[in-house]
Amino acid sequence: VHTHKRIGTVAEMVKDMSRTEKMTWALDLKARANDEYRNRNFKEASKFYADALVAMDFGTTEEERRETQQQLQLPVCTNLAACFLEQGEYSRCIEICDRALEVDPDSVKSLYRRGVARFRRGL
Repeated sequence: VHTHKRIGTVAEMVKDMSRTEKMTWALDLKARANDEYRNRNFKEASKFYADALVAMDFGTTEEERRETQQQLQLPVCTNLAACFLEQGEYSRCIEICDRALEVDPDSVKSLYRRGVARFRRGL
């Protein structure tokens, strides 16, 4: 329930922002999450990464969609997967890697992290 409430709050916060404002806000969250990850605060980093995903705005053109995927969706998903892996949340890691691989089927980080999670989960 807490996660759903948080997502609703983030969605409410960004709903009136322009695409550029959302991108700036989400990239800032990603940077904060990266700091938390470096400090081994994986749970806190996960929250920032998840919030950044909620703020994604794919725009109206193919170019804007690709920009959002490359600058935000793919790196945030691969980083969030790393957090889940560190926390032993293997199913969630696999799920988020699958999302990243929809953006880039050749994402080495996503393939590796998904493989590690599957191995550790015993699949």
